[in-house]
Amino acid sequence: MTFDTPIILYIILSFTFVIISLLFLRLIKDQYVKDLVLKIIGILTFVLHISYLWVEYLMYGRASVNVNTLFPLYFCNVNMYIMLILPFMKNREGKTFKFLAEYLFYGGTIGCIIATLFSSIYHANPNIADWYVLKSLLSHTSLLIGSLYIGIGGFIKIRVKNTISFINGIMLCIGVGFITNILFEVCGLASPNAMYLDAPPVEGIPWLTSYLAAALMIITVFIFTVIYEQIKLPKEERWYNLIKNRGGNHNAK
Repeated sequence: MTFDTPIILYIILSFTFVIISLLFLRLIKDQYVKDLVLKIIGILTFVLHISYLWVEYLMYGRASVNVNTLFPLYFCNVNMYIMLILPFMKNREGKTFKFLAEYLFYGGTIGCIIATLFSSIYHANPNIADWYVLKSLLSHTSLLIGSLYIGIGGFIKIRVKNTISFINGIMLCIGVGFITNILFEVCGLASPNAMYLDAPPVEGIPWLTSYLAAALMIITVFIFTVIYEQIKLPKEERWYNLIKNRGGNHNAK
């Protein structure tokens, strides 16, 4: 891993920008404007992701497509597509919207923080002036703002039960990884190691599998939501009392 001055400065500046942006965005009260902000972030993230194609073509008169542009190989690729689709969903009270929004709030946040701190693309080519590298960093910053805004903007209620949506979202990502790897195998192509299912994400650390990483993220989400409820909710509305009350009502029947 390469941690030189450019990437350290980017990390500091990007996280500062994320905090300032969210402090500003949380002042918005109109739901129409909130929806518009989320749509803009979703489109911007996707455009940044594929922008290197235009930049490369304008610079060299040709462009080559990277495999993770064509296929959702990684955790953040899936999150990016969810971020693009979610704001345009009409039924905000539907189960699908709630599931995707609850998942993305946590999945997008955790994934983007990790991807920014330990950018595999930057460490493979530590040149922040290369647009392919910079656009990757910028798209993760954009996705991080959008993911956090789902919670800060009131699109979801932060609760312990969100952990279920997060687990289902993780299973969705693993499913996408399996399908992608199988598709490449059927077509006689080398494994793209989608979702790091065929090999661990960090070379030299074989025990840090994608499954262990998923388990650690699930535990993190559970602990965070438990602490949040403990601070923000009255005792009777906390997850353990809701379970207890449901159990009591069930026994009463």
